[in-house]
Amino acid sequence: MGRKSKIVERQSEILDHLIHILNDEGLEGVTFAKISHRMGVNKSLVAHYFKSKEDMMISLADHIIEKYKHTYHNMFKGENDPQQRLDIFINTIVNQDWEIGDEITDIAYYSCFYLRFKNEKISNRLTKLYEFIKQMYAEELTLYRDAGIINVTDPEQAAVFILSLSEGCYYYSTVMGNNKDQNKIADMRALVLRILTREDSLI
Repeated sequence: MGRKSKIVERQSEILDHLIHILNDEGLEGVTFAKISHRMGVNKSLVAHYFKSKEDMMISLADHIIEKYKHTYHNMFKGENDPQQRLDIFINTIVNQDWEIGDEITDIAYYSCFYLRFKNEKISNRLTKLYEFIKQMYAEELTLYRDAGIINVTDPEQAAVFILSLSEGCYYYSTVMGNNKDQNKIADMRALVLRILTREDSLI
């Protein structure tokens, strides 16, 4: 047990330094030598825990996914009232306020996203992440529907719609930066609620 804990601890430390290098220099700047230099250890120590740069990035993808899952499970902070949960749900997905920790930056996430086009293992992991999020969204939407506060006929389809809309808006906002379109994106909360609560369900 102690040895396994030590391995996990050391790998986590290496991933922390990996993220710092990704933030400072991008994916192309990541090398075992730079990580070991930041850690103040011999390069062979990094190689002992990770066989390659690819192996490290796969572990980073796993780390990010676990962060998202943990954050989702703790999103509602024990709240059981459906209306309160709906408010938390909408605010979180519209504002992308996942509280996954400052260390998981957009650069770290999108480095993994970029590699999904080249690495089947990372691609499969990100697919499973979105399947997880979609399922969690669908379960929440079913709860709200059964409580009579939204009107959807297909919670899974509604989950796909909301997930696609929120991801697209976040990507758009990061590309466009701080300009007048930010106000339009902020209106997405009202739009999502109008769609979910229409008497004649659209989804």
